Amino acid sequence: MNGRRPLGAAGFTLVELLAALAVLALVVGLVVPYATGGGRQTGAAASEIAAALRQARSTALREARAVSVSAPGRPDAIVFHPDGSSSGGDIAIGAVTLVVDRLTGRVRRAE
Repeated sequence: MNGRRPLGAAGFTLVELLAALAVLALVVGLVVPYATGGGRQTGAAASEIAAALRQARSTALREARAVSVSAPGRPDAIVFHPDGSSSGGDIAIGAVTLVVDRLTGRVRRAE
């Protein structure tokens, strides 16, 4: 009984286990950003659509005329009126929903 393993004994050493964990951490670190990239793209698309809606509202107020915006996934356009109101509605973009208030025409993001 000298504390040595007999030849052919099964098992892993601590160094082998730590090396395997380091490789696993490296792989996860490289894969996770690519896997979650779709969420960032959806968020970016929602931000762009929200900006377009806000621009349409500003144009309606500034030029004193109705401005309509056709949105993906909606059968009808959202109309911004010169008095600041709008036809209102929701636009779903992935997990993000943009809400256009009917009375004020304000655009907000609800997740």
